[in-house]
Amino acid sequence: MGLHIECKFGPKKRGGFRVPVHFLAEADEEELNPHFQMNKRFSLSEKTFGGKGGAVEKDGGIACRYADYLVLNVNCYGSIKITVFNLFGCSGCSDCKVYLPWRPGASPNYSDFEQIFQQIANDIKEMYENAVAEALASEEIAQYDVVLINTSHETLSLNLQEETRSRPQRKLKI
Repeated sequence: MGLHIECKFGPKKRGGFRVPVHFLAEADEEELNPHFQMNKRFSLSEKTFGGKGGAVEKDGGIACRYADYLVLNVNCYGSIKITVFNLFGCSGCSDCKVYLPWRPGASPNYSDFEQIFQQIANDIKEMYENAVAEALASEEIAQYDVVLINTSHETLSLNLQEETRSRPQRKLKI
């Protein structure tokens, strides 16, 4: 499958509404089973908001979670799926959304957030390439014997007979 990463801001309603964020990074390399591993924190210039329902979308609305940083925490084999909820630290609701803060103006500038998400995408790409390269470098190995012990029942019974002959026999009177 390879690696697929997409990030979108918006659409935002006209007026005092926050900008929704969509982020998805996914890869499926089950055949190679590479180890994807990264733990990195990204500081944001302003707080982001998370929650479900219409209230969190409105500027000044109540969110169930606020964050001024995102965390990329990956430790898995074979395939990865990273969403904005993983980065945001959401683990509760299934229909939760993440929003950037409202900014005034006809075309508000979100380039600071764009740079952070671009950096996250670059780091995921680098992690993916390193993990796949490491998995590709691990070649197949043909089967070979490390330890070989062959003990048949005949050998065991002969050893047992010799052992019993060498022991002194005692007769018991009853």
